[in-house]
Amino acid sequence: MEKNATNGKKNILALLLVLSMIITMPTIVFISSALGGGIAACSDISPTSINASSNYVGVINALPVIYVSTEAMNVIQINFGLQFTQPFYATDTNGDGIVDTFIDPNHLLTLVRFVNISGNASFLLSTGNDMVPEFFWDTNANKTVILTFISVLLTETWIDPEAQELLIVADVEKSGWVYIKIIDPYPPDKYPNFTLTVKATNDRIISSNMIWRENGNICILDDPSVQYILTYGYTILPPVFNPPDGTILNIARPTITITFFEETSLTIATFENNNILDQLTTMDHKTFIYTPTSDLVDGTYTLSLTVQDTKGNPLTSTSTYTISIAKKPTGEIPWLIVTFIAIILSIIVILVILRRHLII
Repeated sequence: MEKNATNGKKNILALLLVLSMIITMPTIVFISSALGGGIAACSDISPTSINASSNYVGVINALPVIYVSTEAMNVIQINFGLQFTQPFYATDTNGDGIVDTFIDPNHLLTLVRFVNISGNASFLLSTGNDMVPEFFWDTNANKTVILTFISVLLTETWIDPEAQELLIVADVEKSGWVYIKIIDPYPPDKYPNFTLTVKATNDRIISSNMIWRENGNICILDDPSVQYILTYGYTILPPVFNPPDGTILNIARPTITITFFEETSLTIATFENNNILDQLTTMDHKTFIYTPTSDLVDGTYTLSLTVQDTKGNPLTSTSTYTISIAKKPTGEIPWLIVTFIAIILSIIVILVILRRHLII
């Protein structure tokens, strides 16, 4: 009986020991990647211990990790003259099963942005410190694709008032994947009510997650195409001021013309915060004309109009002008001119006197 009790105690102690080992054991598991590689023990793997020839998809502290393949890394080293001592990699930081954080232990690459390309988690990367990507790394296929960067000029613009769309054409000569930068004529910070759609040839719509608008530019990541149509959806277009915003005027009562692209109803009009609603004239409710009723002194003045279109959509537009009237001469002769004239007269008098003396 005593022996059985002793054995029972030993069994309980052994069980507790096993449980404690299970509880304290790291929960790190690695699986082989689709590109090859191996299964490694949790304690043997770290970003610095994996060489460039290893291809692992794993979980470090319960987070998926994908290391760049040798082939993909060689493409970058050959094309850009870089030398990696360790493979760069990506991890999943929010636990959704998709890698979303890029890490380069070599500190040679700069992450421009994460992008989902046809369901593949990818990273746009730069080989310098700038934010213009030279290639992207597709983590699903574990390959790198070289990009061509193109800054594009806009070629045509036209307005479709019925559809309330403003269309701009940008022609591009390219082949292969490109990262395109276009000046944004209607940036979202100034035109928050505008929506942007980008179409390529054959009416192919560029996915919104392949378009970025920042710093006054539109950036597009796309595979081969030669023409892009930027379509801005709007409710009411801003007017054209004549003279344009920021003009320096040298007249005291300038005439300012404000032209809208559709019929509007003027609801508020101010000039330097003074109500001028009854001072603007119009013949068609598209073009409005304003002339100050009194002379303006030198300074800066702001004209502000609020209108509504036929559907009741409001829009406020402003334009600022600087009045700088040329100063008229005061009538006083500068002292330098007076001195010069006096010298000339003195010379003439002296010459006359000398001549008389000579005659005598």
